[in-house]
Amino acid sequence: IWPAFRDARAAVRQSAAEALDAVLQIVAERPSAARGGWYAAARGEALTALRSGSAEAVHGGLLAAAALLSGGTPYDGKACEELLEAAWPMGEHRDRAVRLAFVGLLPHVARRLVADAESERRSLHLSRTADHLLATVRGAASASSA
Repeated sequence: IWPAFRDARAAVRQSAAEALDAVLQIVAERPSAARGGWYAAARGEALTALRSGSAEAVHGGLLAAAALLSGGTPYDGKACEELLEAAWPMGEHRDRAVRLAFVGLLPHVARRLVADAESERRSLHLSRTADHLLATVRGAASASSA
């Protein structure tokens, strides 16, 4: 599935993300000793893609991160923060699909952070997330009025 996250066609990357989300939901429902390995492998692939220079791979990495944080996986605060820190610079990426995927990731991150009473950096991440979403909305509103 991972090469599909780096495909040149956005529709293929989106389909890969939907497939990953479905697989992670199935894995979450079944008791398995290997479950943690599946999540770690998926997180590793997402991080590798986010750290690559290719807009296609970065877009795929953001989609994979959203699938990981969408709810089918058990919460791991450190993993969530690691994904967020790798994804955060993509909010200002030159590629529109990357920026949109980043904005699509933020609600998943916010939901996970709100549920995490243990996170020391929770308020910082929630504040950054809200600020970015508000700036995006304001930018879209000013662009449409111009």
